[in-house]
Amino acid sequence: MKERPPTRRGPGRPREFDEDDALEEAMQTFWVKGFTRTSLDDLLCATGMARQSLYRVFGDKRALFRKVLDRYGAMHRGMLQTLLQDNPSPLAGLDALVDLWESSALEDDFSGCLNLNSLAEFAAVEDDEIQDVLHTNLADAEGAIIDALSRAVALGELELRRTPTEVAHSLLGTAQALSHLGRYRVQPALIHNIAAGARDLLGAPR
Repeated sequence: MKERPPTRRGPGRPREFDEDDALEEAMQTFWVKGFTRTSLDDLLCATGMARQSLYRVFGDKRALFRKVLDRYGAMHRGMLQTLLQDNPSPLAGLDALVDLWESSALEDDFSGCLNLNSLAEFAAVEDDEIQDVLHTNLADAEGAIIDALSRAVALGELELRRTPTEVAHSLLGTAQALSHLGRYRVQPALIHNIAAGARDLLGAPR
């Protein structure tokens, strides 16, 4: 994800901001740099907020990151709702999800998945609240994929040699691999082949 410069205002004018826009800019900054490498100055620059305003509205850096994770989780659930739950063909929705993972990993400015990045960053950090949010977001994705796989089987679109839960875990492993490798600009063939392996699970190789 590319960082976008904050809106500039003339000297002496009161600093006005939209809370939702500021949260979006903070999310983009954490997404690119991670929690640890994001400084308060980075957040002030990204949101266009004064230090006191940021603390008053969002709290400290960790509190802001907590709000960002909630925003990202809601955004991701909305995406899965559109691709999987609202799709009359759950198999087509799952294939579209793999397409999205692949195409995103091939983008020049790809920064991975914020939730998966943060799971790795906080793996050794004793912060139960942040850990709970991250694992809840992951569980939501797992549940949406399991549901789509189960519906695809029930509709006769898909035959599975393993349970929907097991296949969902394999697909989430694909998402993790693409999120990680895409950030390091590996050869496109590697990205394509990993995605092809996921499509084999869905009976939709390309």
